[in-house]
Amino acid sequence: MVPFGIYDDLRYQYDNFSLVHRVGGGWGILDAARNVEVVTADRPSFEYLKYTSPDLPLRLLVVRRDDDTRCLLDHAGAELHCGLSEVSPWGESLIAASNGQKQWGALDTRGQRVIPFRYDSEFRFRDGLARVRLDGDEFYIDLQGREYRASSAPD
Repeated sequence: MVPFGIYDDLRYQYDNFSLVHRVGGGWGILDAARNVEVVTADRPSFEYLKYTSPDLPLRLLVVRRDDDTRCLLDHAGAELHCGLSEVSPWGESLIAASNGQKQWGALDTRGQRVIPFRYDSEFRFRDGLARVRLDGDEFYIDLQGREYRASSAPD
């Protein structure tokens, strides 16, 4: 439930998060389950992505900043990793993301870089492997960033 009186407009709702306009100006992302505003913003632009891993269900927010970069935030609104140009909506225990130079890598759920930003395009992990491209070559990487050619991918 969104507490009106503090907020005068509900613009968007997904899962337990709502984008609300604050009375007096500005926007916020409200965690409706805890009735707490976790992010404030000057404009109503944000993306919400839900990541789940087989071992740990996890909700993370991806907020688009005024400079058009993205920040990965935890459920309490703390910044885990900022300066991203894109964040993939797909993930197992890692989150594929792109830096400002259009190179893709992967972050863990604490926002720590696990796989360096070096790949040419977005990728997604399935059963612990992701198909990636680098300088025209295609191959697989695992969750630790080890590379496998198609003929040597682990079973």
